[in-house]
Amino acid sequence: MRSPVVVLENMGQKEFFINAIELVDVHGGTNIPTVVYYRQRNEPSVGNEALSLARDREDLNEDFKVDLGNQKPGSLSVRRFYCADKNERSAGEITASFLQGVVSNVSRCSKHGI
Repeated sequence: MRSPVVVLENMGQKEFFINAIELVDVHGGTNIPTVVYYRQRNEPSVGNEALSLARDREDLNEDFKVDLGNQKPGSLSVRRFYCADKNERSAGEITASFLQGVVSNVSRCSKHGI
């Protein structure tokens, strides 16, 4: 199988071109909604799992990506957001939880051939 990443050199600068990526099925789909659900004494859930576990839409953190983009680099005042486990987190912390959950789920599904 050919590598899905092609490196193009343009006047000494390398640019990456993604040719194809195999999709991984996670929780019944290859599309992972950008949502996080924090539960007491449990790891946060992401994507479809978070949507199915949350009792109320307000328990989900889903607009964190917009807030992350609005943060000024180096800013000392960072907005914090309520989470269902009764803790507050920054958009960066919620993003880290989301990415960690996605990588964990994809790794688990890839190992088991799911």
